[in-house]
Amino acid sequence: MKAILAIFSWKIRIDGRDSTAVDIEEQTLPTLVYLAREKRPKYHHNFKARALNAILRVSSQISNGLVILTVDCDMYSNNSESLRDAMCFLMDEEKGQKIAFVQFPQNFDNITKNDVYSNSLKVEFPGLDANGGPAYIGTGCFHRRDTLCRKKYKNNYQIDWRTENDRRVEESTTVLEETCKTLASCSYEENTEWGKEVSSPWVLPFLYVIAAKYGYSLGEFLWSGGTFQEWWNDQRMWLYKRTTSYVFGFTETILKLLGFAKSGFVVTSKVADEDVSPRYKKEVMEFGAPSPMFSIWQHSHW
Repeated sequence: MKAILAIFSWKIRIDGRDSTAVDIEEQTLPTLVYLAREKRPKYHHNFKARALNAILRVSSQISNGLVILTVDCDMYSNNSESLRDAMCFLMDEEKGQKIAFVQFPQNFDNITKNDVYSNSLKVEFPGLDANGGPAYIGTGCFHRRDTLCRKKYKNNYQIDWRTENDRRVEESTTVLEETCKTLASCSYEENTEWGKEVSSPWVLPFLYVIAAKYGYSLGEFLWSGGTFQEWWNDQRMWLYKRTTSYVFGFTETILKLLGFAKSGFVVTSKVADEDVSPRYKKEVMEFGAPSPMFSIWQHSHW
């Protein structure tokens, strides 16, 4: 059987215009929409950025709400007043137009005494990173719709929240579901300005430096009579040295300058067993010497 090439689901679960859509207390329920955007192997889904683009387009046809909350699937709010707190910033009459998003910090339960996985973000979120505060972390964040659409405000701009939120959708649920399918398709952004950016020309200088460095190194090695495999092994050894002996050497030098250590010279073992020669001919690396200078590299395979 052929594999499924596309995943796409879109449904208005609760229509807020329906007078019969009430809860157990007979209170009117808001519109609830489930959207799973389309994904195909030949189209890069661009993770959360393109997911936000899809929901922006679809929601613009339904409610066009001015505030969008993004939350990871394994996150929840333990503060029932978080929405009100966020809106107090966004609706501020003096500085509200300068605020693009209001973000709440992530907190994890069962953190160890010294936070072994560094989940607390104690420095970044209080704004102690010397850059005015944290960047968008992808969850627990209230965004202005307009800022996600690249709209800019003037200093004296005042938004009329009641007028903006008073949107009346005339189309039926069936018509909306049909017209919004295109908006959530994976090919919607192809050949658009946004779709051409995930290839910015600013990457060219970095690609040039990488290509020039390794290209010159390989050419120099081959010109000296070496082989490609020799050059590749040389690159591997440089990686090992940088992450082991050079790191230890740098640390020991600093400790020596501070008076906490003395330089020493340890003669490595030169004794070889009968199995060393066959392994050496097969170009199998030896990690026999008991030293922290050597790191074992493991690769997982499916």
